[in-house]
Amino acid sequence: GLLEREELAQKIKSAKQNYFEDANKPGRWLSYKLRKERQCKKINHLINQQGQICYDSGEKKKIVREYYESLYYQKKVQEEEIQQYLQKANLPRIPKDVE
Repeated sequence: GLLEREELAQKIKSAKQNYFEDANKPGRWLSYKLRKERQCKKINHLINQQGQICYDSGEKKKIVREYYESLYYQKKVQEEEIQQYLQKANLPRIPKDVE
């Protein structure tokens, strides 16, 4: 699936970079700079909810998944609470003849 495609794309990118590295001297310098830049962008570790530092890629995936699950979690809101809020907000109403 998606993971296999990402791995294949990474292998192709790596093969292209290897070719680029061996091509010429300016290319080697540029590939060195690009490799350094790519290493700087990589996330080496994450801190879980218990405050422990995790280096394992499986653990990092779990931490990210849990973070986004909690970020986008929506609690159930009762309809009564919505009605009370709207009454307190005192919003203007659309006249019946306009509907």
